Amino acid sequence: MPSVSFRQEWEDAEEGLTEKVGRVASAFGVSRQAAAVRARSSVVRVISEGQYNDILEYLADEYREFRDSKPTGGGGGMAPPVRLLKELGGKYTRLAFSAYAEGRMSRLEVAEAFDARLGDIEGIRSRL
Repeated sequence: MPSVSFRQEWEDAEEGLTEKVGRVASAFGVSRQAAAVRARSSVVRVISEGQYNDILEYLADEYREFRDSKPTGGGGGMAPPVRLLKELGGKYTRLAFSAYAEGRMSRLEVAEAFDARLGDIEGIRSRL
């Protein structure tokens, strides 16, 4: 991850910190943790030590949630709310729930936007 290219990619991103790390990591084909390390490096230094620790804590929490969502038997996968948040991203789901709270979308429309069952909507919202 060349420092000049990394800085440019970082500055072009307008998302929140964790989304920005994810986007930059995808652009360079590296893990989010590797992108966070580079962002904190003495050469690039676009985030503070506190922000770096926040990112690592977020990634650790995300992994624990993923690990804990795995069924303890044969087959299965992630719980629907976890899977949907992972696939759709926090920004999209927050936007949809904001529209729902403001009455611009019905609960059914939110479920359709997420390609989810109505019963999964509250679980998704509680995980945001």
